[in-house]
Amino acid sequence: MTFYKHFPSKARLIAEYLRHKTVVWLEMLATATERASLSPVERILAIFDALDVSFQKPPFRGCPSVKGLAEFGPDADAPEVHATIAAYFPSLHELVADILAPLELRDPEKSVLQILSLIQGAIVMAQTTANHAIAAANRDAARLLLDAAPAR
Repeated sequence: MTFYKHFPSKARLIAEYLRHKTVVWLEMLATATERASLSPVERILAIFDALDVSFQKPPFRGCPSVKGLAEFGPDADAPEVHATIAAYFPSLHELVADILAPLELRDPEKSVLQILSLIQGAIVMAQTTANHAIAAANRDAARLLLDAAPAR
């Protein structure tokens, strides 16, 4: 009952939780990637280093936005939850795109999507398998992708 004093519904509580987790997550990634001495490729790789640290900290429970999608799918009447989840992915996209911009890649959007897939894939795999090597494996894949990505 105490929760419902502050949050009139489960959806409102979940939306607020997701907003908080998104801010914390994006701040953690920004901290990991914003050191001035890092090249753009090193900044992308730093994301996977930060993921690795996160995966090692119990209790790692995966991506709250992905879990929110599972619980509040498209048929759920939870517009606030849907809006909160919908805001997370573009924010992560923007972070990666901004980091990659100085590389002047021929197809930057393709590279952004590949890196995002590696990030989200690592999160899901870490949650489902508890394999501590997944962040390093996806870090290596990100390096290979960026080394092979043609510049303009």
